[in-house]
Amino acid sequence: MRSKRLLTLLLVSTVLGCRSERGKLAELTVSIADRKVTLSSAEWRAMPNETEYARNFEAVSNRPPRQYQIVTFFLNSMSEDRKSGEQISPNEYLEVFLSNPDEITVLLRRDHGSYWVLSREMFRAVPVSGVSTNRIGSFATPDAQRVTGALRNQIDSTRYLLGQRLLAR
Repeated sequence: MRSKRLLTLLLVSTVLGCRSERGKLAELTVSIADRKVTLSSAEWRAMPNETEYARNFEAVSNRPPRQYQIVTFFLNSMSEDRKSGEQISPNEYLEVFLSNPDEITVLLRRDHGSYWVLSREMFRAVPVSGVSTNRIGSFATPDAQRVTGALRNQIDSTRYLLGQRLLAR
């Protein structure tokens, strides 16, 4: 009986070891000068890059009401014209608008000095009291604040992602 347990423990250890070894091989990296950002392929997939100065990644899974999230690393400094939307901190800019009826798009830009990161998220069927979402276009300021409030947890999660988890080290 004891040898059976030992064999089972050895097999479980071997399988777990292979998984962690595969996890190490499955990292995605973005090189920024002498630093790099590492993304897990369990959470992100690389997308085609249309330019030499940007790297695109898409979230592998999305919990409703989020339909998708795309993160782009821009390998140059953030220009003044990119600092659009509401400035929510000294280095973060937020925009919310309707890309299609009942589809709210959230753009969050974070300036890291020598590079910057843009997150594009689309949410479907988000109930926002007093706000009509069955059109296309921007929100009036009070409505934008209501939408931002309704999506506060998702926005804060993205702020953490761009400011801490996807930081070049």
